[in-house]
Amino acid sequence: DHRGALVAANLVRGRDRDEKVARLLERFRAYTGNPDLAVDETILSEQLVSNDRNLGISYLMRSLGMLHGDIEENLAVYLSACSVTVTAVELGVMGATLGHGGVNPVTGERALAREHTRSVISVMNMCGMYDAAGEWAHDVGIPAKSGVSGGIMATIPDYFGLGVYSPGLDRHGNSVRGVAVCRELSARFGLHVFADPSESRFGRVAQPD
Repeated sequence: DHRGALVAANLVRGRDRDEKVARLLERFRAYTGNPDLAVDETILSEQLVSNDRNLGISYLMRSLGMLHGDIEENLAVYLSACSVTVTAVELGVMGATLGHGGVNPVTGERALAREHTRSVISVMNMCGMYDAAGEWAHDVGIPAKSGVSGGIMATIPDYFGLGVYSPGLDRHGNSVRGVAVCRELSARFGLHVFADPSESRFGRVAQPD
């Protein structure tokens, strides 16, 4: 379910929905380097009319003190974030930005404070691939975050970011072809960050040359 994302949306500062969404878009644009990044209103409208499950979860969470304020506004903020359209290239730039200490390597703009990048990448490694996170860490070994749209964003700190997209999903909600591509890249080019340095080009998150 989406409990964590609903709480994250609830933490976004702003006087109203529009200000909160604008704040999110500002960060997303910094990560991707695309100043025209926007919410796809058609996708958002479709999500808003089929939102009963999230509404029910949200009211339960508020009753337990996990959410605060207007539930429908919070859902609109969350679903707006889910409705921002990006390309596979932009996913790769986002990964590269995280791997570059929070600075977009294309634009030079800081998207995230350096002290927070370790936390974000750590969470990606622990649970970014949903229930397949453990298998992914063992077999692929690249910190990554997938989405049910079929996108996967990955990063190898200090080296590069990776973005792949294919909409067919496996039972965990991860892109079938996206996972296969990442497995192949990891095996072929030695990208597993936890491998022994003698077995992986980026083993132990890259040893100095």
